[in-house]
Order: sequence, then C-alpha cells, then structure tokens
Amino acid sequence: MSELGFGTHLAIFLALVVNLWFGGDLIEARFGHIVRSAVEIGLIGLWLTLVIGMRAPLPWRRRKPEDDERGQR
Repeated sequence: MSELGFGTHLAIFLALVVNLWFGGDLIEARFGHIVRSAVEIGLIGLWLTLVIGMRAPLPWRRRKPEDDERGQR
C-alpha cells in the first residue's frame, strides 16, 4: 500500500470537517445534540483508525510471546 502525501491527508481532513459541520447540523435538527455528538466521535475515531492508522491496544487481546518484538534481538 502506498503512503499518502500531506496534501491527501489534508484533503481527507477537510472533507471530514465539512462532513461533521453540515452533516452534524442535519443530524442535530432531526435527532438531537446527543446523537450528533456520538456520530462525530465515531467519525473522528474512524478517521484516526483508517487514515492515520492509530490502533488502541485491547486488554482482552494480549500478544503472544512469540509475537512480541521486544523479545527478539
């Protein structure tokens, strides 16, 4: 998979901001502020995961010792 350039990241981020702004107004008018907040948090989380590549360690998914890179030298 090729690395995305800064311009691509900026364009994706600006699209997210516009989506949160206008889409959020529509969602808030129809479903309320709490639903808008939940959708915005979900979209930001998806952006961080899919575009930026952030991953949160899950406590129930422990790494196996053979997968631990620190143990290999």
